[in-house]
Amino acid sequence: MNDKITKKRLLELNLQFFADGSGGEKTELPTEKRKKEARGEGQFAKSMEINTAMLIIFSFFSIKIFIPYMYEKITELFK
Repeated sequence: MNDKITKKRLLELNLQFFADGSGGEKTELPTEKRKKEARGEGQFAKSMEINTAMLIIFSFFSIKIFIPYMYEKITELFK
């Protein structure tokens, strides 16, 4: 019984949702003018990995700079 329901649902699936139609991939590359306009409007690809890498590097340098200061203050605290 359950197999008939599953098969019926699979057959009712409209596969046109997956077809490449007029809203599919662009066939031509953008011109320089369009690229320049898109950059002016702030529409450009940006990598999140660069932001993450910069954050990690900044964090490590901050820790490296502040560890001697923190060590000194902690040792003074327990004297």
